[in-house]
Amino acid sequence: SMAVVPQNSIERSWNVMCLVIGLFVSALLISQLSARMVRVQTLNHDRLHQMDLLNRFLTEKGVPRILAQRIRRQIRERALVEKPLTVQDVPSLSLLPTTLKHELSCSIFARVMLRHSVFYIWCIVD
Repeated sequence: SMAVVPQNSIERSWNVMCLVIGLFVSALLISQLSARMVRVQTLNHDRLHQMDLLNRFLTEKGVPRILAQRIRRQIRERALVEKPLTVQDVPSLSLLPTTLKHELSCSIFARVMLRHSVFYIWCIVD
């Protein structure tokens, strides 16, 4: 292989600048990756803790192994199903003023209400 070395101060400055930028970019990528890994570990920790509690409960109560396996399978399957969020699931919505909460409720429930013929006609007349 051929060694490439800077010949003048401009090339040396460019070389140093590229190395520093590369250092910052690699540090940024590594920090983003490790932050995501910590988040995944935290989410998995909560789920594993719940399963450990379940296993402990089933063992302490002497639940037969076949039944315990069915229970674990059901819990794993139901844990994967995402339920739609409600207003109570979002605590920050309680900070909204009453008028804005009312507008939000109207916006959320208008589609459902307008499917009913009475409310649809009422909306058209109004």
